[in-house]
Amino acid sequence: MHTPAPTLSCSDESGPARPITLVVYAPFADDATLSTYPDSTTTEVSEHPLYAALQAVADQGVQVCALIDRAADNTSLVWADAGGTLQIEQPRWKHDMGSPRTLANLLQQANRRFRGSEIVLCLEGHGAGFLPEIDASRITPGASGQTTTSGGGSPRRYSWVVDGEGSQTPEAEDGLPYLPMTESTLPGHLLPGGHYPIATWGLGWALEQGMSDRPSGDRRVAVLHFNNCFNFCVEVLHTVAPHTHYAVGYANYNFFTAGRSYPGVFAEVAKRNVVTAEQLAVSLAQANAQELAKLPVPHPTLGGAIKLSRMAAVAVALDRLSLALIDSLPAQIGRITSAAVAAQRYDTHKPFSLVEPDSLTDLRSLAARLQAAQVSNAVTTAAADLRGALSQVKVYGASGNPYMAPHINWDFSSPDLAMNIFLPDPGRKGVFDWRAPYYLSKRAGDPEAQTEVIPLLLDTHWVDFIRKYHAATAMKHLLVPRIPQLPVAVYSRKFAA
Repeated sequence: MHTPAPTLSCSDESGPARPITLVVYAPFADDATLSTYPDSTTTEVSEHPLYAALQAVADQGVQVCALIDRAADNTSLVWADAGGTLQIEQPRWKHDMGSPRTLANLLQQANRRFRGSEIVLCLEGHGAGFLPEIDASRITPGASGQTTTSGGGSPRRYSWVVDGEGSQTPEAEDGLPYLPMTESTLPGHLLPGGHYPIATWGLGWALEQGMSDRPSGDRRVAVLHFNNCFNFCVEVLHTVAPHTHYAVGYANYNFFTAGRSYPGVFAEVAKRNVVTAEQLAVSLAQANAQELAKLPVPHPTLGGAIKLSRMAAVAVALDRLSLALIDSLPAQIGRITSAAVAAQRYDTHKPFSLVEPDSLTDLRSLAARLQAAQVSNAVTTAAADLRGALSQVKVYGASGNPYMAPHINWDFSSPDLAMNIFLPDPGRKGVFDWRAPYYLSKRAGDPEAQTEVIPLLLDTHWVDFIRKYHAATAMKHLLVPRIPQLPVAVYSRKFAA
């Protein structure tokens, strides 16, 4: 006998309560570690701990619809009625989980199977923060030491050289390194590939398309949980805001737990029978913190939750601060640089010490530093406004030693933390993230491989500030994207259960 589904009140808190459908998108196929989690012995999707977590959620009276793609396996569509047993639809063959169409189709499937429900969407696997929308067929890979010709205007010739730190140095004929703002040529190992999720623009498109056949006025995901790394960021949240009521996520490296926190969250929902989307978003973040505190290998993270209608005000405040900063350059370049370097960082590069040249900077921390830097009255006022727009976003901020660098302490306890933003080369030393050429071009087709540009970059002067900030910066390196290996050796079936 099926248990009645607990209900989730409408996200705008003005309509009737509706049943919950948990939709999970799990693109594990290019990661054997996540596919066979926790100890490399998982061979069937029904043996994966995520599957057990989803069954426990269904047992609480929640409808479930999940797409799970694992290495050396077909893609599985898994679903259950509220209180029912999980079903695996076979065969599902192999889906392209990097395509926004796949996510859109999953949402359409969930909406058709469970009509009239509130969608809680969880994105598993890896995240990256901002990712450009790239047509890989238009990119010409350049090998290390290979001379290639740039496009547009007078041809410039350069070669890519790998140095001892694993970064790339473009050496031009005239001896001057430069940031290829309009180049579609990158070293082959800098191309977007393994472990990267759906690009930022494509994620917004997938949500719009996936919710399009719902009744008018009810076409938003109630809660979007970025259960991965770095995706609690300005660029991503602004992009999904038109299609989602609440978002929850993590601004730095999260830790893969295969949905282990979900059953407890929905058990609490079942006790109350009705929750708001805001309560559910906050609960998901809090449950993540509690699960990570149990790990045999500690790992501090920062979790946040936000009503996405607030992102419009965040974008306006960011634009005003960008314009004020532009007006203060180059006269106040020293004070701006000091503030940018001192702001909280969410490190993505070895040695994982939360210092430059890492490109992911906490925006509220940056605003606080600029507010205190006495750059100008306009900057001080705009920074204070942005700081206020990002208030009460942080749910928790842990401190401790991350698993990939146990000798380093990460401290996310400051109240002036909210979400990350892409700020390449904050110290102006010429060390840029590989995404910088796409981010700073601010238009589709420039570089020519970039097919779409997210609205935040078009609607604000943030990119114009970064370009002026780096007007005198010569590029020395493009950083290689790397993802640290999950320490699976510490796990056992007993712990994962």
